[in-house]
Amino acid sequence: MSPITFPIETGRSRLLLKIDSFDLANALDGQALEQMGKSEVCDVTLLRQSDYDGVDRSALKLISHMLFDFLQQNPDNIIYFYCDDFNDLPRSRHNQALSPQEYRSRLFSALFQDETNRHGIDDYLDDVIEFEIEGTKRFIHLIYGIGNAGKAEVFKNAITELCAKP
Repeated sequence: MSPITFPIETGRSRLLLKIDSFDLANALDGQALEQMGKSEVCDVTLLRQSDYDGVDRSALKLISHMLFDFLQQNPDNIIYFYCDDFNDLPRSRHNQALSPQEYRSRLFSALFQDETNRHGIDDYLDDVIEFEIEGTKRFIHLIYGIGNAGKAEVFKNAITELCAKP
């Protein structure tokens, strides 16, 4: 798959949503690659194009809508999203104890759940892989249709094994 980019401009947010192929050959052994079949894992990256540190709510909703549409148009694909912690995010008082990465993870799940609820579709799974590196919690999301659960499990096992290596 060639990389796909979507420019997003709302309010103060100027972002670029990039969807690209995840290099499965470097993450999976031969048997796991065979089990994946035609499914492609798509790495989702959000690139900031403006100086504004935050992402306004309308941009977040647009991102979840675009990812939902992408999955609907590519039902064999699995979305891979690593929640970064490059910039702190404004959080409400009751979310201050969460790290920026955990907050992004919860926000990502909530937004995607809102999108699936809005469409009345409940056959997508948001599988969160939580692990620690140097005492810091990290979060990866795999989003896929229920029909891809077996393939997503193969990929999840490989990623979990990679994340456990020192």
